Amino acid sequence: MVGGGVGADLEKTHRFAMRLDDSYDLVAGVFGQDRGSSVDLGVRLGVAPDRVYSDCEQMAERGAARADGIDLVVVTAPDDSHFVGKITFVAAEHASGWNATALELTGSKQAGWRTDPKIGGRASVVGDLGTHAYSEGA
Repeated sequence: MVGGGVGADLEKTHRFAMRLDDSYDLVAGVFGQDRGSSVDLGVRLGVAPDRVYSDCEQMAERGAARADGIDLVVVTAPDDSHFVGKITFVAAEHASGWNATALELTGSKQAGWRTDPKIGGRASVVGDLGTHAYSEGA
């Protein structure tokens, strides 16, 4: 997992989804920009301290060198810290009630970055949640 540091509730949804069919285990990650809090959170989530990495590049390099390497990565970081690519067309539905009220005005961390174009980009929530509709084979 990349992202989902302390105070970010989004990672909880993805961790729960990993367990729905017991197909995936959380074994490695970069859980925040601060190394100390990233390791602390990783350990609380059951990740071995040596599998909590400083950045994505380190995680990819060290994970690839392990016999029990990483099969897939879930990116739960805000949009400004990852690259989605050139979007030409999107048609998707995502049932989520969090945006029915202006949670960004109440201090909600995830609503704040999702609705701030400086962080979430011009596409805002569409760019963030639209990645869930992307399918390589479609």
